[in-house]
Amino acid sequence: MFNIEQYLKKFSLRIDDVTLQKEKVILIFKDRLNVVISKEDIEIKNSMLTLKLRPIIRSELMLKKEKILEELKVCGIVNIR
Repeated sequence: MFNIEQYLKKFSLRIDDVTLQKEKVILIFKDRLNVVISKEDIEIKNSMLTLKLRPIIRSELMLKKEKILEELKVCGIVNIR
């Protein structure tokens, strides 16, 4: 018989994982760029980080992209868009 508890637990673990990844991204951006971003401005899909940022912050991010990506690899993120 189908066990709904195990099925829902799978999604619960996934949500927790994404939340932890977003928190790590926030900390890295705060340390490297001195910028505080919110969880709503972060989207992580298929190891791709998508951010909703102001153009000036995005420019600064692109200047320091390589160093930030090195730290984000721990979270499983391989590219920033």
